[in-house]
Amino acid sequence: VTCGSDHSVRLWHHENRHCELLYQEEQPGVKPCCLALHPSAFQLIIGFPEQTRLYSVIFQGLKPLHVLSLSRCQEVRYAHGGHQFACAAGVMIIIYSAISFASLYTLSGHLLPASCVVWAADDLSLFSTGSGGTVCAWDLVDMLRIEEASQLNHASPNQALAASLPRRGTNTPPNVAFVVVASTDGTLRAVSWDTVTGEGARTRDLQMIMDIPPSSMFTALAISSSAKYLFGGTSAGTICVFACPVTSSGDWEHLAEFSLHSSAVNVLCISDDDMHLFTAGADGVIFVVRICADLISQPHEDATDGQGILSNKLGSTSVADDDLVQVSLFELQKNADTMADLARQLESRKTENEFALRRKDMHLESQLKKAQDAQSVQLAAAHTRLKKLNEEYETSMQECHAIASRKASHHVQVTHDLENQYEHKLALEMERYDALSEEIEAVQQRCEGLLEAQQTQHLIAIRNAEVRTKRVEKELRQQIDRLHEDARHNEQMFREVLDQQEHEYETELQQLMTAAQTELSTERESTAEARGLIQTRNTKISRLEKRMDELKTSSHARNVVLTAEKVRNAKLEATLRHFKRHMEERESTLEDKELSILKLRRKNVTLDNFRFVLDHRVQQLMEERGPVTTHVGGLEAHISAMYDELESEYYKMKRQGQELDSKELKIHTLSREVAALRGFLRE
Repeated sequence: VTCGSDHSVRLWHHENRHCELLYQEEQPGVKPCCLALHPSAFQLIIGFPEQTRLYSVIFQGLKPLHVLSLSRCQEVRYAHGGHQFACAAGVMIIIYSAISFASLYTLSGHLLPASCVVWAADDLSLFSTGSGGTVCAWDLVDMLRIEEASQLNHASPNQALAASLPRRGTNTPPNVAFVVVASTDGTLRAVSWDTVTGEGARTRDLQMIMDIPPSSMFTALAISSSAKYLFGGTSAGTICVFACPVTSSGDWEHLAEFSLHSSAVNVLCISDDDMHLFTAGADGVIFVVRICADLISQPHEDATDGQGILSNKLGSTSVADDDLVQVSLFELQKNADTMADLARQLESRKTENEFALRRKDMHLESQLKKAQDAQSVQLAAAHTRLKKLNEEYETSMQECHAIASRKASHHVQVTHDLENQYEHKLALEMERYDALSEEIEAVQQRCEGLLEAQQTQHLIAIRNAEVRTKRVEKELRQQIDRLHEDARHNEQMFREVLDQQEHEYETELQQLMTAAQTELSTERESTAEARGLIQTRNTKISRLEKRMDELKTSSHARNVVLTAEKVRNAKLEATLRHFKRHMEERESTLEDKELSILKLRRKNVTLDNFRFVLDHRVQQLMEERGPVTTHVGGLEAHISAMYDELESEYYKMKRQGQELDSKELKIHTLSREVAALRGFLRE
C-alpha cells in the first residue's frame, strides 16, 4: 500500500504489476500523512492531519472501521504479529491494541517530534527517532529503557532508523543486537551489543563515500529478516547494500551500490522471506527488486551496476521475427499509396504538434518562471523574518540571563551581609553574657567573704568573752540576782540580734538574686545597699562589744548562763549551718535554672530574629520573583508564538515546495510525452 502527493491511497499486487484498489478522500485537500497495512492485509491504518482512521480492506474498496482522535500522526507501524500498532504523534509514542483499539502504553523521551518507529522481530521491543536526534528504545515486557540505543543520540536530526534484535528465549549465536540511524549530516551511526553476555555497546559511524554525490544523504534504511544485510536509500536515488552487523574491526563492509530512482528514496521495505525489496521515491515510481541468495559471493567491482546481486523484477520483453508472410504486388501498391497518405497526414500533424508543443513549452516556462520568482521572493522574506525573530529571541534571552545573574549576585551579597550582621550580634551578646557572669561571680565571692569575716569576728568575740568571764567569775557570783535579770534581758536582746541578722541575711540574699537578674545599674544599687547593710552590722557588732565590756563588771553568775548560752549557741550554729547548706543548695539550683532560662531566652530571641529576618527576606524574594516570573512567562509566550509562526511558515514553504515538485513532475511527464511523440513522429 502506498500514498503519494496526489492525496490518493493505492493497493498494489506486485506480482501482477497491477493496482488493485484506489482510494481518495471525498473532501479536497485532505492529505494522508502515513499508513500501515496489517500483516494479514485485511486492515489498514491511515494517518491524517486531524485524526487517524482504521479501515477494513475488502474487494470493493476500504470500509471505515474505527477513528482515533490522534492528530499529526507522522508514523504508524503494525507489530509483526499484528496484535498491536504504534503511532508517533508529536513527541509521544502511543501503542494501541489492534483488536480493541484501546491505548496500551504511552512512551515519552523525545524532545522534538518523532518520525520513525521500528518494531523488533519478536514484538517485545520498540525503537524510535525523529528530528531531535534522539534515539529511544523500550523493553515492552519490563517497560524499561534500553540504554545502549541512547549512544546514538546526536544533535543532527535523524531521517531513518533500522534495528535488529535476536528473539528472546533463543540462545543460538550470534546474539547480537544492532541499531542504525541515518542523520541529515550524511552519516550512518550504528551501535551493537551482545544480549547474552552483556558485552558493552560499540558504536560506528560511516560518512557518505562511494560514487554518491557529496551533497547526498541516507533517507531510508531497512534490515533483512535474517539480519545479514543492511539496505540504505539516498537522496540521489541510489541503493547501497552493507553487511550486517558491522565487522569486529569496526568497518562497514560495502557489498553493492546501484541507482534506481531519479530523486530521493523515501521508503525501503523487505518482504518477510527476504526475497524482495520494495522502494518508493519522490519521483512517484515504485520498484520491486529481487534479492539473490548469493549476495555476498559476488565480486565488489560488479556491485555498482547490480548484475548478479539485485535484479529488476519488471524486466523487459524481446520481439521474435521468425514468421514469413507472402504479399501480392497489388497489395504492395495499395499499401504504398496508403503509406504516402499517412506520410502526408503525419507531416501535417507533426507540424501542428510541434507548434502546439512550442506554445505549451513557452506557457510552461513562463508559469515556471513566475512560480520560481514568487517562491524566491517568499523565501527571501521568510529568511529575513526568521533572522529578525532569531535576533529578537537572542536579545530577549540575553536580557533574561543578565537579569537572572544580577538577581543571583544581589541575593548572594544580601545573604552574606545578613550572616555577618547575625554573627556580629551573636558575638556582642556572648560578650555581654560573659561580663554579667563575671560580675555575678564577683558579687557572690564578696558576699561569701563578708559572711566568713563576720563569722570569724563573732567567734573571736565569744572566745574573748569566755576569757574575760573566767577572770571576773568571782565578781560575777556576787551579782547573780542582778545578772539573772540582765541575762534574761541579754538573752532577749541576743535573740533579737540573731533574728535581725537572719532577716538581714535573707534580705541580702534576695537582693543578690534580684541583682543577678537585672541590668548592670540595678546590680550597682544592690552592691551599695549591701555595703550599707555591712556597715550597719559592723555598728551593731561594735555595740555588742561595748555591751560585753559592760558585762565584764556584771555578776559572776554569768557562768551558768554562759553554759546555757553555749549550748543554745551550738544549737543555733548547727541550725545556721543547716540553713546555710540549704540556702547554698537553693542558690545552686536557682543558678542552674536561671542559666537554663537565660540560655533558652537567648535562643528564643535569636530564633525570633532569624525568623523575622528570613520572613522579611522571603517576602522580598517573592516580591522580586513576581516581575521575573511575569517577564519569563512573556518570553515563553513570545517564544511559543515565534515557534508556531516558524512552524506555519515551514509548512507553508513545504506545501509550496511540494507544489513545485508536483509541477516539476508534471513538466517532466509532459517532456516525456513530448519526447515520445517526437520519437513517434520521427519513426
